[in-house]
Amino acid sequence: MSAEKQFDVFITTLSADSLVRWRTFRSSLAVNRTKLLFDFALGTACLGAGLFFADPLLRSAPFGFKLLSVPLLSVWVGFWVHYLSCYLHESAHFNLLASRRENDFVANLIFGPLLGFDIKTYRASHWHHHMRLGYLDDTEFSYQTPFTVTQLLKEVLGVTLVQALLNYHRPTAGGIQKPLWPRLVCPLFHLAVLTWLGVTGHLAGLLAWSIGFFLVFPFVARVRQTLEHRELTAPWNQSENRRAQRPVTRMFGKGPFARCLGSAGFNRHLLHHLAPTISYTRFDEVEEFLMSTELRDHLIEHSFTYWQATKALLGGIQWKKAAAQSAARNA
Repeated sequence: MSAEKQFDVFITTLSADSLVRWRTFRSSLAVNRTKLLFDFALGTACLGAGLFFADPLLRSAPFGFKLLSVPLLSVWVGFWVHYLSCYLHESAHFNLLASRRENDFVANLIFGPLLGFDIKTYRASHWHHHMRLGYLDDTEFSYQTPFTVTQLLKEVLGVTLVQALLNYHRPTAGGIQKPLWPRLVCPLFHLAVLTWLGVTGHLAGLLAWSIGFFLVFPFVARVRQTLEHRELTAPWNQSENRRAQRPVTRMFGKGPFARCLGSAGFNRHLLHHLAPTISYTRFDEVEEFLMSTELRDHLIEHSFTYWQATKALLGGIQWKKAAAQSAARNA
């Protein structure tokens, strides 16, 4: 059985009536590519505005304000790079374009230079993630490390990025080999971007791209995935080793911030893990349908805001740390 056909497994929990309605409803959920194109264009415009309009606006500003603007602009750039990066995921499920061949060509054209990914390799790795969520051989495993201040500092300071780059040539946890071409094209692309920004006098943009892409973007991606998948009761441990856990996926609402941080449907990631072949552009209809079925309580139970999930995870770690220290003292 192919990876795609193993999913929609939640239907086993539906009543006979809900199942009949789901099958009829499911067949109507074609990708809304107008929405997809608009959303992607929005992220592109926001990223471009930060890079190209910052310097003209800052030229007459006081030096102190210019100094402050660089970290703020870096956060802006990193945030919107992350926003765009989530559409790699949509293309992995063949939702970018109707033709699968064209879908993969355009995905490689965009995300090969930007992120260093080959779409076929990422697709194989990502399906492994769906099948092995929570296991140590999950190919998307950053959520398995504790959500601690130390770990977040490693992300902000680029330690995790350097480790990832050093390990990039190795096969993924699923034994999937990675092609060479993205590793050649991606550094050349970023060197060209930085050179162009420098030559054209966009110095604030040059610094923002350097910090935003290489430090802020990985940090945002790490936090987002952890909030999506880390179990609230996952063990706390000082060594920060990865640990297996039960599969967990959450919902984060439909507000503007949630839609931007969790772009391409990551703000309702639970829906994606329930039915991975459905495009995020139809999640409004999917959520409305499932809320009328036996899955209503499951969706409500796993619904948070991003801030609520962050507080729950950090609070849970502190509670487990105190409990572990108390147990050690009493041993």
